[in-house]
Amino acid sequence: MKNITFKKPRSRKEMVNYLKKHFRYDTMSSWNCVTSYARCVKIHKLDFPSQEIKKRAYDFFYIGEAYIYARRLMREFAERYDYRWQMDFNGRSGGYLVLLQGGRKDSGYKSECLDCGQLNYTSVLKCVDDKCLKCGENSRVKLKSPIFSVFTRPGKGVDMEEDFEDWDTDSLRSRTSLVWDFNRTVDKCIKAFVDFVSSHVVEEKEVLCTKTTRVAIKKVA
Repeated sequence: MKNITFKKPRSRKEMVNYLKKHFRYDTMSSWNCVTSYARCVKIHKLDFPSQEIKKRAYDFFYIGEAYIYARRLMREFAERYDYRWQMDFNGRSGGYLVLLQGGRKDSGYKSECLDCGQLNYTSVLKCVDDKCLKCGENSRVKLKSPIFSVFTRPGKGVDMEEDFEDWDTDSLRSRTSLVWDFNRTVDKCIKAFVDFVSSHVVEEKEVLCTKTTRVAIKKVA
């Protein structure tokens, strides 16, 4: 799969064409009729060093390690926009990366336990009321900084009915930079996956797992 473009759009005409002609995909299910800028990342659409490696790539479909670096790139993309813009996989087999809207908000936690890490919605008064309800230790302290929770709005489309002709130049340039950044990030995610597949093989390995369960023991008189 080749890059969308090798030259970043500069003129109004180039930016308008870049946005209008960009591939789009559903942000949720097709019946929602809500779309956004997207890229197809299905394995058979990607470029691999050889057909042998491309065939091997299907073995990595459910191997989480193959997506670790790509997920980091996606998180860094969201951080650059304070999570107002995010990207995630969509499609029946996760074959598309889609640009999504979202944000972050204060989780409401006001204190934490230094011993067990339990978070609490109540604050801590000086020298009193610092007992953790989970572990019982007097180690609950006020949070030094807020803890934010991230949310996504997959039901909200992006520029679905825009023709961009009436946009002012600054807004047009801002949107073009966003979509350009999205595409560059997708390219890096694809490269990370291809590089991982090229340098690894999948082997079956038996893993013994133990679990804790409850059993009935006859009471000794």
